[in-house]
Amino acid sequence: MACAFTFNWELTEPSGEVYARYVFQESPSPGFIWSYSIWQVLPVAATPEEILQQNPTFRGRLVEVGATPVSQKTGEWRLKVAMRPGFTVTQRFTIQP
Repeated sequence: MACAFTFNWELTEPSGEVYARYVFQESPSPGFIWSYSIWQVLPVAATPEEILQQNPTFRGRLVEVGATPVSQKTGEWRLKVAMRPGFTVTQRFTIQP
């Protein structure tokens, strides 16, 4: 019988507003070795034209253009990660003005 699990994370701005969240559920086959990676792209202080001039390679999609850059949202951010069954951990980091 497969062991089902739920993985989720939530990124919270200094204002307390949830910036992004993600939930993933899986039931891997017995004996299956797996790894899981996730990327979250944060807005940058550049125009779409400036980004395209740099000819970047994207491993997903550009989520939002024209948003307030994260560098302007100073203060303590929180990243809460949980695995069920398993653990919950919250990491904090501060963006200085």
